[in-house]
Amino acid sequence: MLKIAKSNSETSNNSARLVVAMLAISVARLAATTFRVLIIATLFKLAAFSILVIATPLKRGACKAIRGCVASSAS
Repeated sequence: MLKIAKSNSETSNNSARLVVAMLAISVARLAATTFRVLIIATLFKLAAFSILVIATPLKRGACKAIRGCVASSAS
């Protein structure tokens, strides 16, 4: 009887350790996924910003051209 009780105690301790290990792995995966999403979002923001910086002079040139056409047709 004592051997059975001792075996059950060891089994429940191993189960608790397994549950704690699984929980730790789940938290680590969640943290890794969060960091991946943040890194990808940052890369998209940088890409969008660089496109804006490149496209801004082109937009200014287009606006000047449109204003020139409007001014010449008005006069």
